[in-house]
Amino acid sequence: MELAHAFHVAGALATLIRGVLALLWPAAFARRLGLAPGDALGRSELRATHGALLTSLGAFAVFAQDQVAFALLGGAWVAAACVRVGGALLTRELDARVWRASLRDGSFAVLLLWPG
Repeated sequence: MELAHAFHVAGALATLIRGVLALLWPAAFARRLGLAPGDALGRSELRATHGALLTSLGAFAVFAQDQVAFALLGGAWVAAACVRVGGALLTRELDARVWRASLRDGSFAVLLLWPG
């Protein structure tokens, strides 16, 4: 397996695992992110957005083994990182946790978009 493909698969698997964790344990997942889903709607939102979307996108990329699927998933992580940074700058909420989350999202993107 060439390095680029290994990175793509690693990024897709990491996305899939992150989604499964949010699906199965939304409250623990939220605490890890520093969020507080205080009620059933909050847990449902975590399961739907973080759980279902990440699980389905990650699983599709892993099983399809297609460059377009990896690129689409990488683009989603780029968008997440950009929205975090843009939002922080726009609202002047320059919290270090936001920057760390942006770096994490960006690292997923780098794995998935690694040229090859």
